[in-house]
Amino acid sequence: MSTHKLLLSAKNLCVDYSHHGLTTPIVQDFNLNIHEGETIAISGESGSGKSVSALSLMGLTGFYPGMSARGQVVIDGVNMLEENETGWANIRGKFISIVFQQALSALNPVLTIGNQLKEAIQIHQPDLSSQDIIIKAKALLNETGLTETDRMLRSYPHELSGGQLQRIVISMAIAHKPKIIIADEATSSLDEQTATEIIALLKRIQAKNGTALIIISHDFRQLTDVCDRLLIIHQGKVTDEISSDQIRSGNMTELSKAYILADQLLTKEMPRSRC
Repeated sequence: MSTHKLLLSAKNLCVDYSHHGLTTPIVQDFNLNIHEGETIAISGESGSGKSVSALSLMGLTGFYPGMSARGQVVIDGVNMLEENETGWANIRGKFISIVFQQALSALNPVLTIGNQLKEAIQIHQPDLSSQDIIIKAKALLNETGLTETDRMLRSYPHELSGGQLQRIVISMAIAHKPKIIIADEATSSLDEQTATEIIALLKRIQAKNGTALIIISHDFRQLTDVCDRLLIIHQGKVTDEISSDQIRSGNMTELSKAYILADQLLTKEMPRSRC
């Protein structure tokens, strides 16, 4: 059991999808405690519910027609699932933020990076002057390893590489030093070297700010060396929770061993695009 501060507690979290009178469970009885500074990995096959679980922790399921969440997502003693959108807007980006899978899709193609980063900064710091926003934007880009900040700020998303775009999205996610960062398949479209660099960047940010980090990936190999705990989700349910010590020692249930073997075989020859 962690001795660090409890940041968020999900209890009996369920997500349903309703369409034409038929309700389908997507996530069932998801439970998770997130403590300051720890790294939690969530893995499972495509469609298992791992990304939907992350959206629930951000209060974003309501933006998808037919999707609804119930149960508890407790932050500072408040069940956020009972809060309205204003309540969620006050903590998104400031307390918890997310880095999505496809950076190019997460960014507005008709706005410059500077305008989008400015918007991310102003959400929770509306009184900053234009000069201070530019200074902060450049500092955020530098923190994620990007140089040529003037060029980056005036560029449009299509003018930059996948690795650069992912770093920019991370810059937006850390603009207000959130307590929790969710990386939802944040490296799946990147080549292996760039993916490794992005994970290392997230770990450096975590070490600097004491952030809790949730890494969601179908690629088990990517998770074993960076997480404190691994949750395996299958058909909407957490089927196993494994500590890093169990992973390294091989002291796992037969179900986990079978899943890991299948995942390793699946991802062994999986091509990645060069970005």
